[in-house]
Amino acid sequence: MSDHLPERARLRTAEADREAVVDALRRHAALGRLDFDELGERIGRALSARTFAELDAVTADLPVEAAPEPRLAAWRRPLVLMGGELAVVDAFFVTAWLLSGHHGSFWPGWILLITAFLYLRRVLREQLHRARRRERAERRAG
Repeated sequence: MSDHLPERARLRTAEADREAVVDALRRHAALGRLDFDELGERIGRALSARTFAELDAVTADLPVEAAPEPRLAAWRRPLVLMGGELAVVDAFFVTAWLLSGHHGSFWPGWILLITAFLYLRRVLREQLHRARRRERAERRAG
Protein backbone atom coordinates (compact mmCIF):
# COMPACT_ATOMS: atom_id res chain seq x y z
CA MET A 1 0.00 0.00 0.00
CA SER A 2 1.15 3.53 -0.57
CA ASP A 3 2.49 5.84 2.11
CA HIS A 4 -0.24 8.48 1.67
CA LEU A 5 -2.99 6.29 3.12
CA PRO A 6 -4.15 7.30 6.58
CA GLU A 7 -2.70 5.24 9.41
CA ARG A 8 -6.01 3.50 10.23
CA ALA A 9 -6.49 2.35 6.64
CA ARG A 10 -3.31 0.27 6.79
CA LEU A 11 -4.20 -1.44 10.07
CA ARG A 12 -5.48 -5.00 10.04
CA THR A 13 -9.07 -5.66 11.04
CA ALA A 14 -10.31 -8.00 13.74
CA GLU A 15 -13.23 -10.41 13.55
CA ALA A 16 -15.33 -8.03 15.64
CA ASP A 17 -14.66 -5.21 13.12
CA ARG A 18 -15.78 -7.39 10.20
CA GLU A 19 -18.88 -8.57 12.09
CA ALA A 20 -19.84 -4.97 12.89
CA VAL A 21 -19.71 -4.09 9.18
CA VAL A 22 -21.76 -7.19 8.31
CA ASP A 23 -24.37 -6.11 10.88
CA ALA A 24 -24.42 -2.61 9.36
CA LEU A 25 -24.83 -4.08 5.86
CA ARG A 26 -27.80 -6.12 7.05
CA ARG A 27 -29.40 -2.99 8.53
CA HIS A 28 -28.87 -1.12 5.26
CA ALA A 29 -30.45 -4.02 3.34
CA ALA A 30 -33.41 -4.03 5.72
CA LEU A 31 -33.87 -0.33 4.94
CA GLY A 32 -33.86 -1.10 1.20
CA ARG A 33 -30.47 0.41 0.36
CA LEU A 34 -29.05 -2.93 -0.85
CA ASP A 35 -30.68 -5.78 -2.73
CA PHE A 36 -30.12 -9.41 -1.79
CA ASP A 37 -27.38 -10.10 -4.35
CA GLU A 38 -25.43 -6.97 -3.47
CA LEU A 39 -25.80 -7.75 0.24
CA GLY A 40 -24.28 -11.21 -0.28
CA GLU A 41 -21.42 -9.81 -2.33
CA ARG A 42 -20.64 -7.10 0.21
CA ILE A 43 -20.82 -9.51 3.15
CA GLY A 44 -18.29 -11.71 1.35
CA ARG A 45 -15.97 -8.74 0.84
CA ALA A 46 -16.40 -7.64 4.47
CA LEU A 47 -15.62 -11.07 5.88
CA SER A 48 -12.51 -11.39 3.73
CA ALA A 49 -11.23 -7.84 4.40
CA ARG A 50 -7.82 -7.75 6.03
CA THR A 51 -7.32 -4.02 6.44
CA PHE A 52 -9.58 -1.13 7.37
CA ALA A 53 -9.12 0.28 3.85
CA GLU A 54 -10.70 -2.88 2.40
CA LEU A 55 -13.40 -2.89 5.07
CA ASP A 56 -14.25 0.80 4.64
CA ALA A 57 -14.58 0.33 0.86
CA VAL A 58 -17.49 -2.09 1.46
CA THR A 59 -19.66 0.66 2.97
CA ALA A 60 -18.15 3.76 1.30
CA ASP A 61 -21.30 4.57 -0.71
CA LEU A 62 -23.72 4.05 2.22
CA PRO A 63 -24.79 6.66 4.78
CA VAL A 64 -22.88 6.62 8.06
CA GLU A 65 -24.83 5.18 10.98
CA ALA A 66 -24.50 6.03 14.64
CA ALA A 67 -21.79 3.95 16.30
CA PRO A 68 -23.18 0.64 17.58
CA GLU A 69 -23.04 -0.26 21.25
CA PRO A 70 -19.80 -2.07 22.13
CA ARG A 71 -20.51 -5.77 22.53
CA LEU A 72 -18.95 -9.15 22.27
CA ALA A 73 -18.50 -10.52 18.78
CA ALA A 74 -21.63 -12.42 17.82
CA TRP A 75 -19.92 -15.80 17.94
CA ARG A 76 -18.61 -15.23 21.49
CA ARG A 77 -21.97 -14.57 23.14
CA PRO A 78 -23.20 -18.19 23.03
CA LEU A 79 -19.83 -19.40 24.30
CA VAL A 80 -19.92 -17.03 27.25
CA LEU A 81 -23.48 -18.10 28.07
CA MET A 82 -22.63 -21.78 27.76
CA GLY A 83 -19.53 -21.32 29.93
CA GLY A 84 -21.63 -19.64 32.61
CA GLU A 85 -24.23 -22.41 32.53
CA LEU A 86 -21.59 -25.11 32.81
CA ALA A 87 -19.90 -23.26 35.68
CA VAL A 88 -23.23 -23.23 37.56
CA VAL A 89 -23.63 -26.99 37.03
CA ASP A 90 -20.06 -27.59 38.21
CA ALA A 91 -20.54 -25.38 41.27
CA PHE A 92 -23.75 -27.24 42.17
CA PHE A 93 -22.03 -30.65 42.20
CA VAL A 94 -18.93 -29.42 44.02
CA THR A 95 -21.19 -27.83 46.66
CA ALA A 96 -23.16 -31.07 46.97
CA TRP A 97 -19.91 -32.97 47.50
CA LEU A 98 -18.72 -30.47 50.12
CA LEU A 99 -22.05 -30.56 52.00
CA SER A 100 -22.06 -34.35 52.02
CA GLY A 101 -18.90 -34.33 54.14
CA HIS A 102 -16.64 -34.94 51.10
CA HIS A 103 -15.93 -38.55 51.98
CA GLY A 104 -14.12 -40.66 49.44
CA SER A 105 -12.81 -39.49 46.13
CA PHE A 106 -13.64 -36.19 44.49
CA TRP A 107 -16.47 -37.50 42.31
CA PRO A 108 -17.43 -34.03 40.93
CA GLY A 109 -14.11 -34.20 39.08
CA TRP A 110 -15.82 -36.42 36.49
CA ILE A 111 -18.51 -33.81 35.98
CA LEU A 112 -15.87 -31.08 35.70
CA LEU A 113 -14.06 -33.11 33.03
CA ILE A 114 -17.26 -33.74 31.07
CA THR A 115 -18.37 -30.10 31.16
CA ALA A 116 -14.86 -28.93 30.22
CA PHE A 117 -14.92 -31.37 27.28
CA LEU A 118 -18.34 -30.11 26.16
CA TYR A 119 -17.22 -26.49 26.34
CA LEU A 120 -13.94 -27.14 24.51
CA ARG A 121 -15.80 -29.07 21.80
CA ARG A 122 -18.20 -26.16 21.31
CA VAL A 123 -15.34 -23.63 21.09
CA LEU A 124 -13.45 -25.73 18.55
CA ARG A 125 -16.59 -26.28 16.45
CA GLU A 126 -17.27 -22.56 16.47
CA GLN A 127 -13.71 -21.76 15.34
CA LEU A 128 -13.94 -24.36 12.57
CA HIS A 129 -17.28 -22.93 11.45
CA ARG A 130 -15.85 -19.39 11.36
CA ALA A 131 -12.80 -20.56 9.38
CA ARG A 132 -15.01 -22.33 6.83
CA ARG A 133 -17.28 -19.29 6.52
CA ARG A 134 -14.25 -17.02 5.97
CA GLU A 135 -12.89 -19.46 3.37
CA ARG A 136 -16.18 -19.43 1.46
CA ALA A 137 -16.28 -15.63 1.59
CA GLU A 138 -12.73 -15.40 0.25
CA ARG A 139 -13.57 -17.81 -2.59
CA ARG A 140 -16.64 -15.72 -3.51
CA ALA A 141 -14.71 -12.46 -3.33
CA GLY A 142 -11.62 -13.77 -5.13
